[in-house]
Amino acid sequence: MVVLEYLAAGDPVEPGTPVHVAACAACGEHVRALTEASEAYRRSHPPERFLRKLEAREVAPPAWRRWLLGSAAASACAVLLTVLTLRGTDEVRLKGGTEFGVYVKRAGEAAPLRLASGAKVRAGEVLRFHYQPPGDGWLLLVSIDGTGQLTVFHPYQGTAAARVAGGTLSVLEESIALDEAPGPERLAAIFSPEPFTLEELRGWLRGPSSSAPRIDCPHCQVEWVVLEKSP
Repeated sequence: MVVLEYLAAGDPVEPGTPVHVAACAACGEHVRALTEASEAYRRSHPPERFLRKLEAREVAPPAWRRWLLGSAAASACAVLLTVLTLRGTDEVRLKGGTEFGVYVKRAGEAAPLRLASGAKVRAGEVLRFHYQPPGDGWLLLVSIDGTGQLTVFHPYQGTAAARVAGGTLSVLEESIALDEAPGPERLAAIFSPEPFTLEELRGWLRGPSSSAPRIDCPHCQVEWVVLEKSP
């Protein structure tokens, strides 16, 4: 049977093999079945598609994503973290907030621009993010537009905070495109050492406002970036 597979694949075989197959109905049928299966596989898995996948794997990540990683790492190093040793115990805690970076990539600019509160943005611009929580816990990233519309963008369209590892610097795959809604765009990174849901905070996040709302969450650390959006 192996010889017949070689023949169906077009590989070299003993000179007498094709003659035998031509005279043997069973062998001929087997070779035809192998040939048809091979052709069907090639049609559904064309070599060109495989080569494109290989080429895609070799392509370097986008320059602005590489820049984001470098900038995020530098920013994280600048965050003040104070190690506190509790008297009478060996417990060590990190004092510091969640590192939350918001970026926009504009046409004609060599690198993405990091945005601070008060920065001006336009509808249609695409924002990217990085974060680094102060410790192991749960993180929720949300956006509230000028009409009070609340959107969860990490975990994407989630209803509860996502588990995160402390000290881990992450650049989100998710991005958001600013819509035409008037007014400010409020972005928040909400971290807690304990699990929490969006529903627990929805009342504090709901409704239009020109500033960052206060969130009544005893264990939460909240970092806000409020952007001024124009059409």
